[in-house]
Amino acid sequence: MTDHNRNGHLSRFEDYAPIKRSLDEIVERAIAFKKGDKDVYDEPEPTVVASFATSDLVRYRLNSTRLADAYIAMGDTNTHPHDDDGYTDRCARFGVVDRASGEPVAMLWVLKSRRDDTHFKICHPSFSKTRALEQGEFLDVLKELDIPPSHRNGEDNDFVREYDLWYEDGEWIAKEPQSVLAFRYESICFGTHPPIRDTVTIYVPLDPSTPLDGGGDARAAYNALDHYRGLAQQKFWAMRYPVQSGHSSWLGPSDPTEVKVTDPRIYAECIPDVAPTSDAVQTLQP
Repeated sequence: MTDHNRNGHLSRFEDYAPIKRSLDEIVERAIAFKKGDKDVYDEPEPTVVASFATSDLVRYRLNSTRLADAYIAMGDTNTHPHDDDGYTDRCARFGVVDRASGEPVAMLWVLKSRRDDTHFKICHPSFSKTRALEQGEFLDVLKELDIPPSHRNGEDNDFVREYDLWYEDGEWIAKEPQSVLAFRYESICFGTHPPIRDTVTIYVPLDPSTPLDGGGDARAAYNALDHYRGLAQQKFWAMRYPVQSGHSSWLGPSDPTEVKVTDPRIYAECIPDVAPTSDAVQTLQP
């Protein structure tokens, strides 16, 4: 148990451990799987642990065919959930399922690291490519599960990217999405073949009062681009990037690319009066 998990969904690990099967059973199931025969699966349905407006939070048995099918149903062909045998006492697989269709919307792998025997975290979340929940309902799901995201592989950013949901000060919260403009600078070495290119990217927060498209006005759009390019220039030169021997002077900036912010430190620059919390800063550590 952890100091999270206040709603008690991480328990009874033995009930969700992989089913032990003989070699003959494994071969029989493999043949049935290739034929598409689901009748021989002989596996329990995932357990509903909480219900919401249009979805259910369910828990799967580890290494089960129903678990693998759920990932496939979402269009996730990269996750192979059949390697949990070594984690049965510190691992759980949850799904968020659309109640009307029975189709999974998201899959959440909850794991406690051997190096950290205190906290469970959500690792490698997977999201459906064809369906999604309303942000508020998905927030309710995460609050109910009450487990923080791992940050080792950027899982905290995954929830921001998909649902604009952040984990700060021990709680899941929703925020307004923020974007920045990324300008690329380049220094080229023509003394090698092929030429070597050093690049530096500078980001500039978007000001709602100065839309990049000028609100549909061509002259305003030109002025807005010039405004943001000037801000990027100021930021770039203030950083005093050196020019390496044999390289050209820094060229740029390029035309900007608008990108979504998923890092709390960059978010704080977009909203200057909102500083990142200590917990948010901690999630950025390797």
